[in-house]
Amino acid sequence: DKLFHWDTDIRTLASKSLNKLTQLDQTYVIDIVLPYLLPLCTDENLFKRHGSLLGVAEIVLKVGQSAQSLVSSELTVSPLPLNELTVSSIAELVTSVEAARLYRGRGGELMRAAVSRLIECLSLARLALTVKQQVRLLDSLDANLKQPNEAIQGAAAAGLRALMRSYFPVGPKGPSQRLQSRVVDKYVAIVERDENPAATRGFALALGQLPSKILAPCIKVLDSVLDCLCNAASPNMLVGKEGDAETRKNAIISLVQVCKTVGVGENAYDDDVLNASSAPVVCLNREQIMKVFGALLRSMTDYNTDRRGDVGSWSRIAAMKGLETLTYLSVRASLNTPHFLSREQPSCDVYPNMSNGRKQSHCVQVPNLTGRLAFLETDCSRKAKESISTMRPVHPNIVADSKQYKDFLYFDEELCAQVLGSFLKQLSEKLDSVRCQAGQCLERLLTNRNPRLPFVPNRPILLDALGLAKHHYNRHEGNLVHHQQRVNWSNSADTFPLVMRAVNIDDFFQDIISGIVVSVGGLTESVTKHSTAALLDWVRGVKMIKATARIVKLGNAFLSLFHLHRKNQRVILPLLKTIDKLLSRGCLDDLLRMKNCPFPDSLLSNIKKEAKGCMDIKRLFAIASVSLGLLQVQDEDMVIKDVLPFILALLGHAYPRVRRWTAEQLYVRLLEDGSTIISDQCRLDKALKLLLEVLWDDHLDPPGNVRESRNQLANILGVQLDEKELLVTTTRKLPNSKDGFDCYSSLVHEAKN
Repeated sequence: DKLFHWDTDIRTLASKSLNKLTQLDQTYVIDIVLPYLLPLCTDENLFKRHGSLLGVAEIVLKVGQSAQSLVSSELTVSPLPLNELTVSSIAELVTSVEAARLYRGRGGELMRAAVSRLIECLSLARLALTVKQQVRLLDSLDANLKQPNEAIQGAAAAGLRALMRSYFPVGPKGPSQRLQSRVVDKYVAIVERDENPAATRGFALALGQLPSKILAPCIKVLDSVLDCLCNAASPNMLVGKEGDAETRKNAIISLVQVCKTVGVGENAYDDDVLNASSAPVVCLNREQIMKVFGALLRSMTDYNTDRRGDVGSWSRIAAMKGLETLTYLSVRASLNTPHFLSREQPSCDVYPNMSNGRKQSHCVQVPNLTGRLAFLETDCSRKAKESISTMRPVHPNIVADSKQYKDFLYFDEELCAQVLGSFLKQLSEKLDSVRCQAGQCLERLLTNRNPRLPFVPNRPILLDALGLAKHHYNRHEGNLVHHQQRVNWSNSADTFPLVMRAVNIDDFFQDIISGIVVSVGGLTESVTKHSTAALLDWVRGVKMIKATARIVKLGNAFLSLFHLHRKNQRVILPLLKTIDKLLSRGCLDDLLRMKNCPFPDSLLSNIKKEAKGCMDIKRLFAIASVSLGLLQVQDEDMVIKDVLPFILALLGHAYPRVRRWTAEQLYVRLLEDGSTIISDQCRLDKALKLLLEVLWDDHLDPPGNVRESRNQLANILGVQLDEKELLVTTTRKLPNSKDGFDCYSSLVHEAKN
């Protein structure tokens, strides 16, 4: 019997097959199969009890669905064709499993997941349960939500979703205080204050599974849930004293699910079928929608890492999915935005109408700027005529109407630019999975006509840049038709050239540059290769058309990244590598040779700040490379008074590897282009000889005398070092490190003695 097979997947598949077979001969399954499986649910054999539990769950689910299909109204619960003894045995099955302590030992996790699935199936089948039995099932799910196993938490969350929608009815006054404190208040308190990461993960996920009758009986309760999830989704959120990536990801998922469940504005809907006619439910207002958008946009900046790697990418991927969903909800809810509505076109949008239970079809076309201006002109003319005819001032009406317009506008130009900018930033970054998700979300948002995304800056240019201009929806079939091959967004060779075409849109310039910098300075060879090629091609194209303003804007974007991410290695190291590549290829010559351009001074000031107190060798290497690139500056005074003193300071750095690296790079630079820095050939030869002969990774002070050699080089180059740099040794005492050979030789010496 495959239901008792040793393989878990086979048992699960067999239970699903039993679900399908039940509809062929329901009487046989109820009279023969079900009584046979029920006693086996507490059998000593793990395979038998686990398979039997899954089989009972699937049979009850199919029986319940068959019974419900015979009822015309979804609000009517049809009794199941089961006798009282069988119903009682099924209802007490979870209690029997727990009483037998079958969660312990080998197979305990399998049993917890199977019990959660059983509760879900019982709820979907709407098995008759007493209030006491309902509460017991809820307690069992709460216990499973605390388990560290992700599969158990997912099964428990699915069971909670079905249980809370099928049972725990709510009256016209909303849920009772006892029910509210038992569910919402308890879950919120655990997510906010519990120090067990497994508990915060499970209950953060559970909050998104609750029905609207529990989530939003009033604004206060809905606000408490949203505030809890927004705080839990924050990149700086701590569980105990450490961050937890799974809690943040689950909070984002639940935050979006709450918005879908409760609804936005006039297009809100109540998914609690049994209580839709009686339970009071509030919908998300503009302030709450902006709060959720803000939380998701903050999650797009989650770059936390741990021993598993970039775990922040889990939050970013979940946030991208959430932003796409929330954007659709907000656009549909903004009905006061001047739309062109037509009932004749085949492509239509379906909006539920809660007032009469019927569905209305609308084909929504968001007008362009000309259409919006025409609407405003007509509206102003109407208000002026009303003011003249009634002899009343028009200003109070305009103020009232504008306030009402703002309250019901859930998506605007600024928010659209932020959402698309965050997607484009992720599309230009280094992780393939993140780029793939960002590209797919962008493609759907920009090509979707149902509804069409409004307020997109330079829509034709953006569509053409991303290769989406020839994509459209088949109006008769509702499917997306592609006149060209779809872009593989995870492929860096395809993605980065398209992204750099979109960088010409001013609204997205900073976002794309901040993302491409991380890719250019990354470690993955293919990503670095293709992102560098795309960036260099764009810079060369800009230089070819002599668009110097674009190069200046690029420099300002780099300086802005220095300011926003001070001492942040994740951004600063790739940024330094990117600037070094551009400097070495002459791409920033316009900025270095332009009169009165603040870029060289600002860049030098920023790398000095980054070098101060820096203990990261790779970052110090990059700082040295960028400072050597600044030797190309047209201002000779800056080179002699600022750039060279900083380079010579690196030659006296406390780390020997930094001194050696700086000396090697300076030697190569003077050998290639030393005549522009030192006009006297004799002095240049002396400097090259000194750089070549000194062991720069030796001791700074005697016996190595590296500091003295550095001071001699400063005299040759005509650079004046300050007294502190000349005389004071390093203030940080580095430990005397011995390599493995010293330890081994001393060990051998002791053994001989």
